[in-house]
Amino acid sequence: MSAYQEFLEEKQKLDAYISRQFRIHSVVENLSGATIELVHPGGESAVLQLLSADARKYMSNLVVKQLASSGWNDAG
Repeated sequence: MSAYQEFLEEKQKLDAYISRQFRIHSVVENLSGATIELVHPGGESAVLQLLSADARKYMSNLVVKQLASSGWNDAG
């Protein structure tokens, strides 16, 4: 499988959770990839493994957007 195809599959999985209103709760990175814990407001949780560097970069952008929408680090 090409690196781009791997990225697309991981992105689609992550987007599917985000579209169902899951939020990224924790991220554990290692040399092999990242393990993402997602939590739904209703209490359901899921774990997703991201292996491609592009998917991990995409997830990082989602974390920043999630933090910005929650008002994290607002001045004042």
